[in-house]
Order: sequence, then structure tokens, then C-alpha cells
Amino acid sequence: MDTKALVTLCQKGNGQALSLLYENYSEKMLKVCLRYIPDPTIAQDLLHDGFVIIFTSIHSLRNPEKLEYWMKKIMRNLALQYLNHANANPHHPIDRYSGRGRAC
Repeated sequence: MDTKALVTLCQKGNGQALSLLYENYSEKMLKVCLRYIPDPTIAQDLLHDGFVIIFTSIHSLRNPEKLEYWMKKIMRNLALQYLNHANANPHHPIDRYSGRGRAC
């Protein structure tokens, strides 16, 4: 199935087309996530979140020829948002030698 037909069916909510979209692009999109987030578990979570956005927003895609670019942009933006959030809220390990975190 060509990209334009696939996008048209996805925009109509066709479940088989949405499944095919995932099958055809999930590996590429995971690689996009892994480029930014080397942790495979987090990258898989971002992939899932990205496809939720893709499935719920595909009706707004006006140029089916740009499908892959549009999807990569969504994945990249999610990864960057994750990194920004992680950098803004760093985890500080408990210093086990300072006595902090011990039960009384």
C-alpha cells in the first residue's frame, strides 16, 4: 500500500491501516528515540507515547508524502522533552556515607 492510501485510511480511523502504520514505521521510530535516549526501556516508552500522538493527530497531516518526516519530528520532540525534564529534575543519589537517608 502506498503512503498516501495508508494515511487516508488512517485518517478515517481504519484499525488495520493504523496497525500497518505501526508495523511499517515502529522500528525506524525506535531508532530515532534511541539516538537521543540510549536507555531502551525509556525509548520504548517514548515510542509508545509517540504513536499515541501519531494515531490521534494523523487527521492533521495534510501532506502524506511527509509522513515519515512528521513522525520523526514527533519522536524527536518527545525525546527532547524527556531530556529537558530529566535535566531540570536531576536525581541525586543518596550519599550513603553521610548518614542521610538512614532510618532512625
